[in-house]
Amino acid sequence: AATSVALAVAAAEVAAAAVAATTGGIAALVAEPWRWLPVARLRRPLPRCRRCTPLASSAADWPPAGLPAETPLSAEEMRCVRERHLLLRHNKESGILSTSARPPCGGRHCKHGWPQALLLDPLSSGIVNDLSRLTCPLLVEAIDHYEREGGMDEFNARLAEDESSRTELREINQAYRRLREDLVRGREEELGIAQAKMGPHGFRGAMTAGVAKMTVEKTSDVKCLHAHVGDELTRGGNEIGRRVLETLEAKGVETQGSALCGDYCNIAIPVADARWKFHGGKNHVKKRRSIQKRQIK
Repeated sequence: AATSVALAVAAAEVAAAAVAATTGGIAALVAEPWRWLPVARLRRPLPRCRRCTPLASSAADWPPAGLPAETPLSAEEMRCVRERHLLLRHNKESGILSTSARPPCGGRHCKHGWPQALLLDPLSSGIVNDLSRLTCPLLVEAIDHYEREGGMDEFNARLAEDESSRTELREINQAYRRLREDLVRGREEELGIAQAKMGPHGFRGAMTAGVAKMTVEKTSDVKCLHAHVGDELTRGGNEIGRRVLETLEAKGVETQGSALCGDYCNIAIPVADARWKFHGGKNHVKKRRSIQKRQIK
């Protein structure tokens, strides 16, 4: 009885919102129903009929069909990403490397057979997160150099001058957002938990964000070239990421792997013996790398 009453109340609230909405608002209700769920209901998910509706949607549709990221990471690839790409200690768990029903999937692989980017379950860490992560040390380091040389300024100047470039960025972010919505559809309980942790404003912002948490309608800044390349290598269709890879190739970077970089990713080869070393990454990765060096010594 309690379940029926709660469901009836929620249905009435959604119906009232739909009646009050404009035509555009009704379209939004159909496209993004989670926007209209009452905050109180999201903070405390509605009772569910356990016989008729599972607590979480089936993971049978993971990974999504038709994307470059087709296969969950193998145990060996998981260890490579954990120890060599993200430089995580053995005893440290990471939300994005969850071994749940939706483990990370490898995007494009380099010529040595290692994943260069990950497709991630947006709810793997209990909150709404990004869908992709560039992990290839060679590409991360090359893009670090390119950004320091003014790569971001080049892309942002193009946005300032060219309406088609702004449209392109908007469409990239819209497609990224739609993929997130597809991946969380039917997972109301997990969404409710995420909303309770993040708060209404943070949750709504995360659910509507594009690549690198960009606001979809903001088209003046590409924000992060690493993120665009990661999106291109996992979801595909990111023209900014594709052009970054083309630019790196023109600069002499072997974007699918050099002759030596495979040593670093090969977990059978000690880092100290690798003929190529990783020197890039964000501050927290650099900190982990300094710890790694001390351990080698």
